[in-house]
Amino acid sequence: MSNRGIPGYKILKLIGKGGTSKVFLAIQISVGRTIAIKVLAKELSQDADFSRQFLKEANCGVLNHPNIITIHDAGESNGHLYIAMEHLLGGDLKVKMQQGMDEHEVVRVIKQVAHALRHAHNNNFTHRDIKPGNILFDEHDNAILADFGIAKTIRFAEDNSIIGGFIGTPNYISPEQVSEQPVDHRTDLYSLGVVYYEILTGIKPFIADSTYTLIFKHLKEPVPELAEKFKNHQPIINKLLEKNPADRYQSADELIKDLNSINQPKPVVQPAPAKKTFSNTLRAISVLVTLLIALSSVLYTQYKPEKISSRSQPLLINKSSADKKIIEKLEQDIKKTAAQNARLEQQRLNFEKRSSHLTNASRFLGLNQLTSPEKENALFEFQQVLALDKDNTQAKYGIQYIINHYKEMANTSKKNEKFDDSLNYIDTGLSINNKDTEFLAMREEVSALLNHQTDNKKITSGLRRADRFIQKNRLIDAKLELNELNRLYKNNKKITTKLASVKKQIKREKYIRHTLQASNELLSDDYLSELNISEACENSYSLLKLNPENKDINEIINTCAYQYLKLAKQTRSTEAAIELTETGLYYSPTNPELSQYLQELLTSEPVNTN
Repeated sequence: MSNRGIPGYKILKLIGKGGTSKVFLAIQISVGRTIAIKVLAKELSQDADFSRQFLKEANCGVLNHPNIITIHDAGESNGHLYIAMEHLLGGDLKVKMQQGMDEHEVVRVIKQVAHALRHAHNNNFTHRDIKPGNILFDEHDNAILADFGIAKTIRFAEDNSIIGGFIGTPNYISPEQVSEQPVDHRTDLYSLGVVYYEILTGIKPFIADSTYTLIFKHLKEPVPELAEKFKNHQPIINKLLEKNPADRYQSADELIKDLNSINQPKPVVQPAPAKKTFSNTLRAISVLVTLLIALSSVLYTQYKPEKISSRSQPLLINKSSADKKIIEKLEQDIKKTAAQNARLEQQRLNFEKRSSHLTNASRFLGLNQLTSPEKENALFEFQQVLALDKDNTQAKYGIQYIINHYKEMANTSKKNEKFDDSLNYIDTGLSINNKDTEFLAMREEVSALLNHQTDNKKITSGLRRADRFIQKNRLIDAKLELNELNRLYKNNKKITTKLASVKKQIKREKYIRHTLQASNELLSDDYLSELNISEACENSYSLLKLNPENKDINEIINTCAYQYLKLAKQTRSTEAAIELTETGLYYSPTNPELSQYLQELLTSEPVNTN
C-alpha cells in the first residue's frame, strides 16, 4: 500500500496478513474511532469487474446485528480496495480452540453464529466462507461473524442462483460449491456444520493430503461418527453436513431450535448407555435362569416319580432328552449374548480411543509436533489409531499429510542448498515409510549434491591455503597444495588454472633469480665498467615488468644507479659526468643523491679534459 495511506484514516500498524489482503489497525480521524482496515492486494484492485463486485458486496454493511461485524466504510484509495470495520479484541475461533472449549461453550458459539446467519440470510446475504478465522470475539466473548467481503448478494430465486466455480476455504467448502448445483444460503449451514464438528472434537471431519481429495470427501464421504460423549450432537451435525442441500436444515431458525433443545432432558425413555452392558448381561442371565427354574418346576410337576408307570418309562427318557437340549440351547444363548455385549463394549472402547487419538493428532498438527517429542506427536497418535483400526481413513490421510510435509521441507531445503537439512527431512520421512520411492530417489539425489557441496568446500579451502602461500611468496608450498588437490579432484578447472598460474610464477621467479645473479656478478669490483653497469641495469630494469614489487630487483637497480654516480664522480669531463648521472636517474628517478649531484654539475663551471 502507498505511504500516503487512506484519506480520512491514520494507519497505526499491520495486525494481520493473508494471501490476498492485509489488515491494519487505524484511527478514523473524523470521529477518533479505532478501527480495522482490510486492504486488498493491488492485483485484485486492478481488475475492473472484481472492483465493481467488491464495492457492491460492501453493501453487507447494512447488516446491523450484534453477532455480525460492523462495517463503517468501503472504497478505493491509491489503487487499493479497502473495507473499514470495527476492531475486535477477543481474537478469533482458532485461538479459542487452542485454549480449549467445553461442550456448553461450543453450543453457545455455534448458536450465536447461527443467529448471525439468520439475520444475513433474511436480508438476502450469503457468506460463503464460514471458517474459524472468520469468527471473531468481542471483549464480552460474544461470537462475531466477519469477512462478508466475498459475500454475494443472493436473491433466493432460480434466475439469480450462482452455478459453477466456488468461493471459500476447501476445508469448509460445501458440496454444491464444487459441483454444478445452485448455491444458496444453505451452503453457510454446511460450512458451519464443519466448524461445529471441528470445535467439538478438535479435528476436522474430513482430512486429505490434496485439495482434490478433500473436495471428493466433501462430496461423497459420510460424516464420521462422534464419540459416545458427543452422541447428542450427532443428529444436528449429520443434518448440517447432508450432501444434498434439500436434506439439510432449510434455515438457521431450524438449527437454532435444535441447538436450544440439545441439552434439555427428553420425555422419551433413552436406551441404556453402552457402559452398562455388564449389568444388561446380568439381567439377561437372571431372566434366563428364572425361565430355567420355572421350566424345571413344570417338568418336575408333570413327570414326578409317583405318576410314572413302568410302561411310560421310555417316554420319560425321550422327554428328559428334549429338556436337556432346551436347557443347553438356553445356556448357549446366554453365552452368546454375553459375548456379543463384550464385543460391543470393546468396539465402544476402541471408538473412544480412536476419537481421542484423532483429537490429539489434530492438536499436535496445530502445534507442528509432527514426529516429536516422543509419544507426544501427530504421527504417534495416527499410528495408535491404525493399531486399533488398520483401515481408518483419517489416520491414513493424516500420516500421508505428514509425509508430504517432509517432502515439501526436503525440497525447499534442497533449493536453498541446505542439503544436510534436506537429508534430515528425507530420513524422517523414510522412518515413517521406508519404501516411499519418491523419498528414496530424493535421498540419492540430495546425497550426491551434498557430496558435491562437501567437495566444493574442500576445494575452496585448499585453494585458500594455496593463495596464502602465494601471498607469502611460498610458491613451492602452493604448488604442493595444488598438486594434492589436483590428485583428489581431477579436471577441476579452478584447481588446474591456479596450478598453471603457480607453475608460471615459479618459472618466472627462477628467471628473475638467474638474471639478478648475473647482474650482481657484473656489478662486482672485479668486472666493474660502464659497459657492465649498463648491461646489469638494463637486465634488472626489464625484470620490473615481470614483478614490479620485487625488492631484490629494485635493490639491484639502485645499486646500478649508485655505480653510475660513482663513475660520474670519477670522470673529469663535466659533460660526461652529467650524462652518467642522467643515465643513473633514468633507472632510479627518485634517487636523491643522483638528483643533488646533477644539480651541482649543472651549476658548476664546465670542465674540459681536452
